[in-house]
Amino acid sequence: MAQLILIARKTAADLDRFYGAHDALPVVYMGIDHATFNSESRLSQRSEARAELNIADDQTVLLLVGNDWRKKGLTTLLNALASLHAEDAVLLVAGSDEKTTYEHLVQKLGLEDSVRFLPSRPDVQFYYAAADIYVGPSLEDTFAQPPAEAMSCGLPVITTATNGTAEIITDGVDGLILYEPTNTEVLAGQLRLLLESPALRERLGQQAAKTAQQYTWDRNGEQFREIFFEILARKRRKDTAPATQPLTG
Repeated sequence: MAQLILIARKTAADLDRFYGAHDALPVVYMGIDHATFNSESRLSQRSEARAELNIADDQTVLLLVGNDWRKKGLTTLLNALASLHAEDAVLLVAGSDEKTTYEHLVQKLGLEDSVRFLPSRPDVQFYYAAADIYVGPSLEDTFAQPPAEAMSCGLPVITTATNGTAEIITDGVDGLILYEPTNTEVLAGQLRLLLESPALRERLGQQAAKTAQQYTWDRNGEQFREIFFEILARKRRKDTAPATQPLTG
């Protein structure tokens, strides 16, 4: 008996819209490695990470982690950043993709001193340690893990309603949700709000870390166990159900 298990509710909506699959399907959100991604480690590495990246103390660091920058909404993010004219803000884009198109856009927008493209690295928590705000305006993501990792590290996060990770965020409580992923003006407003309010960044980051604590691999294991037990119970009920007797005249 096959059972499809989803990692975000948005996938169920997609299956319904594209394939007419109306069945209720279980959702198990991905766990987070809290031993690696946590506020204490981030803060302890902060000075070293910023020094290695040559980031000044008075600069506010925005971070985007991931590949396929088109899908990650980098164009929207760059346009939003350009509209702010925030001289003390720097955007780190960490990951692997073809940079030429985005380097040209950076030049066109006059952001040469505000945007840095950085390589992927196995200790991605190094980048979280250097950051003040995580921004992931995905055009489409089933469940992007970097925003969840950033939350676990105690960073305030902006992501989009088209990213399944938004399902674990309460807008304005433990993060900010961009409901129209290509709305540069709204994203710029959210960025301005965070850039101008360290207190808000601190509050959202603290609440984000508390929310992220719920999502562990142990919890995933327990959820899978319950799902499998329910599948087996349904199978047993089906196997032991009395056969329907044919009607006789």
